[in-house]
Amino acid sequence: MLGKKQINKEKSLIPWIFIGAFSLILLVDLFYIYLASSTWQGLYTENSYQKGLNYNQTLSAIDDQEKLGWDLAIKYENISPKKGILLIDLHKDGNIISGANLVAKIVRPVSAGHDFSIPLSFNKMQKKYQAVVSFPLKGQWDIEIIAKKDGLIYQDKKRFIIH
Repeated sequence: MLGKKQINKEKSLIPWIFIGAFSLILLVDLFYIYLASSTWQGLYTENSYQKGLNYNQTLSAIDDQEKLGWDLAIKYENISPKKGILLIDLHKDGNIISGANLVAKIVRPVSAGHDFSIPLSFNKMQKKYQAVVSFPLKGQWDIEIIAKKDGLIYQDKKRFIIH
């Protein structure tokens, strides 16, 4: 049989067990809050709500682009560290499309603040669109090409690792 002193001692431990359990939960929550706030890159999609509403228009534009029958090939040739030549082949049914207006949107997907755009010019000798590109940082880059001609628009995107 338990004595009064032992029962009172056990009763006095119960509040401390609750305090300890809640303290442990609080410490784990504080750790997760710290982890979430210290690792967030600050990247987000601007106007995400409006982009969601325009999703059907985006799907329609993709169908229209496929009906054009254009083929676009993106190549990057390294010249020196963080510098190279961007080469674009633009064809329709095997024929070269010249006279189009091409722009390259270059985006660093792993961090914000380094994105830029450059125009491409048509090289008649090579029969390709090209531009010399100097990247501010080595690493992973997305290159999106937007080609416009006679009111028609074609887009393509490719990811490159820049050395």
